[in-house]
Amino acid sequence: MPESSVRRRHPEKTEIHPVEEDDKRKGPAVVHPVANDALSNVVLAVLTVLGFLTRFYNINDPAEVVYVLSAVSPFIFPTHCASRLTCPPPAPHSFDEVHFGKFASYYLKNIYFFDVHPPLAKMMLAAVGYLIGYDGHFEFDNIGDDYVANNVPYVAIRSLPASLGALAVPLTYLIMKESGYPALTAALSASLVLLDNSLITQTRLILLDSMLMFFMLTAIYAYIRFYKLRKREFSTEWWTWLIISGVTMAMTLSVKMVGLLLIATIGVAVLYDLWNLLDIRRGLTMQHFMKHFYARAFGLIFVPIVVYLFWFYVHFSILTISGPGDAFMSPAFQETLKGNSMMMNSLSMFRWVGGIMRIWPSTVDIRYGDNITVMHKETKVYLHSHIDKYPLRYEDGRISSQGQQVTGYPHKDLNNFWRVKPADDDENIDLDNPSRIVRHGEIIRLEHILTRSHLLTHDVASPLMPTNQEITTISVDDDGRRNETLFQLLIEGTDDHGTAWKTTSSYFKLIHMDTKVAVWTHSKALPEWAFKQQEVNGNKNSGEKSNIWFSDEIQGMNGGFQPQLLNIRNYLAFPPQSFWLYVDALPMHVPSIPPTTATEINASKQKPLRKIPFILKFFELQRLMISHNSGLTKPHPYQSTPINWPFMVRGISFWTQNDSRRQIYLIGNAFGWWTAVGSMAVLVGVMIADTLARRRGYEPIEEAVRSRLVNSAGFFFTAWVFHYIPFFLMGRSLFLHHYLPALICSYLVYGAVFQFMFIEGVDSPSSEPGPHTKPRFAVKTAYSWQTYLSAAIILGAQVAVFLWFAPITYGSPGLDVAGVKARQWLSTWDLHFAK
Repeated sequence: MPESSVRRRHPEKTEIHPVEEDDKRKGPAVVHPVANDALSNVVLAVLTVLGFLTRFYNINDPAEVVYVLSAVSPFIFPTHCASRLTCPPPAPHSFDEVHFGKFASYYLKNIYFFDVHPPLAKMMLAAVGYLIGYDGHFEFDNIGDDYVANNVPYVAIRSLPASLGALAVPLTYLIMKESGYPALTAALSASLVLLDNSLITQTRLILLDSMLMFFMLTAIYAYIRFYKLRKREFSTEWWTWLIISGVTMAMTLSVKMVGLLLIATIGVAVLYDLWNLLDIRRGLTMQHFMKHFYARAFGLIFVPIVVYLFWFYVHFSILTISGPGDAFMSPAFQETLKGNSMMMNSLSMFRWVGGIMRIWPSTVDIRYGDNITVMHKETKVYLHSHIDKYPLRYEDGRISSQGQQVTGYPHKDLNNFWRVKPADDDENIDLDNPSRIVRHGEIIRLEHILTRSHLLTHDVASPLMPTNQEITTISVDDDGRRNETLFQLLIEGTDDHGTAWKTTSSYFKLIHMDTKVAVWTHSKALPEWAFKQQEVNGNKNSGEKSNIWFSDEIQGMNGGFQPQLLNIRNYLAFPPQSFWLYVDALPMHVPSIPPTTATEINASKQKPLRKIPFILKFFELQRLMISHNSGLTKPHPYQSTPINWPFMVRGISFWTQNDSRRQIYLIGNAFGWWTAVGSMAVLVGVMIADTLARRRGYEPIEEAVRSRLVNSAGFFFTAWVFHYIPFFLMGRSLFLHHYLPALICSYLVYGAVFQFMFIEGVDSPSSEPGPHTKPRFAVKTAYSWQTYLSAAIILGAQVAVFLWFAPITYGSPGLDVAGVKARQWLSTWDLHFAK
């Protein structure tokens, strides 16, 4: 085999140290790694201190709620909403202190909320507040609210993400060192993380990404430590690092669902390791191999599942009081919360009307013959109809049935009322005196009151969605199309056909018996011919959760009987104005009760909270998290596409202050980002060239160098691929900060490529010796002046660019127009105050 002429090696520049050799293997063996010297520890300490300095510098500024411009916090209902059932749907795409600070306050007050991310990071923020005595009184409702004026310990809370962001620097160094790279290479990769502007911006505010990246790096470090102990299989240390790997994998996933990308990365590495162990040349029996398999299954599958479940158990244990998250959950789930709407609605309601108190139950059974309103749970519009017809021909040339329009209307109106009728008019039911309760699974018809027509759907395309069916009505006198007017009532959260249909508390679907579509609506408005009301159509995907409706009220009495008229002005100390209060159903002798309050009246009756198994609550929340996360598709002015991320085409504006012309703008260190892309291109090119050469019988790269490049740099590159490529498959809106975990992986690749290009040979061995090893020599690389010069140029450029963009990283000092334009290297960086 010809010697390599691609790169000349200089063995005279290496240092030799006696180590041990495995006497069971032929050829090079796993031996003692070269011991970390004092200089390496000094470098690690310096990097750690600098990591904290860069993250904590001026952390108290700005002293107000930092927000993403043009974004509204998702899944947080406005404080002026009278009811979660009538609040407008939340706007998506918030990833700022408004969002996560509010959730920390909710934890401290035990109020249930809903978020698309798992709970761990938010609980960590709340834990900091709890430890310093913060009670969660500030709910981050108003963007720009002053923290100091509201007595919020924001610096302490920001200190948690800042600390974890700072620890990413030494973790990067340790990962490189444990992977067998010398201190210079490890320090270079760590310095790239240290001086990256985007990582500093994202990790010094009340956000989740610092926790995500910290646990991600800890998991990678732990797995490398575990892998290095493969010659000490099943030892205490081996088991310890295996379990730590599994725990930190779960912690990563418990911060954000993108933690699955880390699990995929380590999963591929584990499968590769098991595949090598299965090789008969390794000399393992199948029984021995299965011990390895079961150990990894326990440590990297079972343990992560338990840890992940544990944090949700804590989440449910803390959030026990009804809150803004109720509206996303099933009625059964809501009934497990204190003060939930299901429990409150089981009490009666009263309202002052001209000094007269009207009393009735607010949640009541719906009976055949009742006139009800039907509201869409997600978009909060009423099922509505009016005398106007669909046009004969739509703008795209399709033909309609010219039937009566059925739309979604957001306001109360007499055209929102529908009479509930049985499927068969011959049934012995008196519709004028409602008595028979409608139950789950029954077949019903809905008659539009004002136009005397039955709700109907048929095999005609809807106006805006040709794949869905048109919803219309047909005269009650036309009985020839009865089958097209029949709908099955399916109440959510039950399989019991005895379950009664109730107002407000029963979420349900209406499934068409003939075509099996579900009555559905979406937020897109119809044209002027439908008064820009919301389209209602028949959804062929009847299983979608967006098909859910609820009955808001029953016409006239909201309950199937006339409310009692009671003059109790003299008995309740409330002003005779029109407002709602929840009280118990009062007995007929109410006028004789002593003076009291509504709270005291309520105290006499408390409905017990519902108990449902933890695992059912867990799976319900998981399904909702995934569906709502994938549903975050509304455009945002700072969203970007994955193809642009490595080149940093778009940033994100976090905060501005007009008077001082200060701003915080999420943008990375351009030198580090762009050269990291180049380093990965070099790695791919080298590996392709080496593979082609080896196919022709040449070995252009030394085996030790090639092994390090394939196993170590290849692992880092795989991590980058798994943390980047999957975003191309996601339909939700995406932002530059989603690339940050992949960015750190690219900096690990950067160091490995630097080692290959500028340092001769590799430090070897990198793995721990086994119990059956013999002494042999280890190799430690030495550096040439070109190595130091190259590292100095890279580090100097990274420092210079970091300092140049520091004013928009820290939000201080303010910049004049010339200063802003000088930092606007790309026209797509939409910095503020550029003119």
